[in-house]
Amino acid sequence: MKVSDYIANFLSKHSNYAFGGQGSSVIHIVDSLKKHKKIEFIPGQSEQGSSLAADAYYRVSGKIGVTIGTSGPGILNFLQGMACSYFDSIPGLYIAGAPVIGQLRRNKNIRQIGFQEMEVQDMVRPICKYSAIVKDLKELSYELEKCIHVAKHGKKDQF
Repeated sequence: MKVSDYIANFLSKHSNYAFGGQGSSVIHIVDSLKKHKKIEFIPGQSEQGSSLAADAYYRVSGKIGVTIGTSGPGILNFLQGMACSYFDSIPGLYIAGAPVIGQLRRNKNIRQIGFQEMEVQDMVRPICKYSAIVKDLKELSYELEKCIHVAKHGKKDQF
């Protein structure tokens, strides 16, 4: 099974919709969501509108709003909806693309190595409960389960 198919299957157990933008770093996830029969991908003009749609989806359905976005500018576009949800205690799940693991910079004095690489975790820390970057596929299932658990327990904020 493709990792993106696994993600689509996982998301379908927690939501009927995933909202998002398109981009090379998430194209396989978008494709797997589009093919899945139990979850519908709703494309947005940008991740900003998609993050607000995911927030509204939770408010009307009680199901976790899921937003998918490409690396770099896509992640920046998440921030408005993410902050809106955080301050109103609306749970959400944001899945962002990233550069290829081998292109992640290790030296923080260098601006970037990978295409559209940025310090996402540092950027979102003030407006989310939990953030992780998955570098080992063995951690994917655990991280997805943890994200849902954190969203549903305690003060309901998103990550």
